[in-house]
Amino acid sequence: MFLDIIIPIYNTKERYLRCALDSIQRQKGISFNDVGVIVIDNDSKIKYEKNWFETNYPKLHINYIVNEKNIGPGASRQKAIDASSAKYVTLLDSDDELYSENSLAPILKGLSTNTINVLYTLMRQEFKKDGKLNYYDLSFKQYQSLHGVFFKKEYLVQNEIRFHDNLNAFDDTYFMGCLTANQEGLFVNNLTYVWKYIDDSETLSKNKYNYGVVHFEEMVNCYLYIYEYYKKYRPDRASLYMVQQLVECILFLESSFFDYEQLKDKKERYSKWLFDLYFEHKADFSLFNKPFMDKLIEYKKKEINYLSGSTTFSGDYYSFIDKYTK
Repeated sequence: MFLDIIIPIYNTKERYLRCALDSIQRQKGISFNDVGVIVIDNDSKIKYEKNWFETNYPKLHINYIVNEKNIGPGASRQKAIDASSAKYVTLLDSDDELYSENSLAPILKGLSTNTINVLYTLMRQEFKKDGKLNYYDLSFKQYQSLHGVFFKKEYLVQNEIRFHDNLNAFDDTYFMGCLTANQEGLFVNNLTYVWKYIDDSETLSKNKYNYGVVHFEEMVNCYLYIYEYYKKYRPDRASLYMVQQLVECILFLESSFFDYEQLKDKKERYSKWLFDLYFEHKADFSLFNKPFMDKLIEYKKKEINYLSGSTTFSGDYYSFIDKYTK
């Protein structure tokens, strides 16, 4: 098999799974002997029989794996990657779809004729505004995501790029953080993936920072795990990574996302934790002068606003550090 498309499912309704699988089966200009599908079920209550796949998708080579217990989304994806014997793998969420019937043909041609470790493509993200469905197209550089990315499996193995066992949230952020630490990949303007707006989706209608309010500790731990990866594989950039992400977390905590009375105790606890991390990594911060930090703070504020809409900040990096230093 040349390419395996991995679809993780967890209590996925049939209409959504059909949409994802239909988008694969309708592909033109490819041989389905070159493309396999791995559907991995993370111990769902909604069950599928193996013959359901065989009956409805006779053109597809589908390997259906069922976990005996819930091992988390990242570990489940990793289990499917480990099970793949294909040269390349890509991930497709069970409530998303490939963009068109011609999504895969140019990608397979490009991968087969070039030595490419990672191929990044365009992604279309759907969203609702004023009750109407809209969309915008994003490149990987605009929105670092697993979606529409094709990985050479050998490259992932050689560079120990894996989903982290200890993350149940921000597992995809960790994976992509390790991937981009190596800075190897080709960007193409092919639109291959549609991140669909689903009303009952846990994450699609919410941005990274809405999600981070609920999973703040895992977000910070994710960044710390990526920092450890940088220290091993990109020590020349480890300090920069730590400073960038800790400044982001401080600004996020000092933003209107946490301006709620019910979050007061959590905010205080998180603030002390972040200051302890800052103090632990003061050597990293000492490498960067104030003009650099000023630019970084402004960039991170713009990034938070870009992904979340209008955001106000009750403080910034300097006021936070001054407050907890005194």
